[in-house]
Amino acid sequence: MSHGRNECRIYVGNLPPDIRTKDIQDLFHKFGKVTFVDLKNRRGPPFAFVEFEDAR
Repeated sequence: MSHGRNECRIYVGNLPPDIRTKDIQDLFHKFGKVTFVDLKNRRGPPFAFVEFEDAR
């Protein structure tokens, strides 16, 4: 499911096992308005896709 344009989405890997969506939002807000975080942490090492309002 894509909530924005693909050029506004980044992959973030190598995350700690206890990471939360709010932690990711807090880390990336300085790069632009975060519109969606898709955190995958059920199987294997956690990773996320972070979508921003606009590409910078």
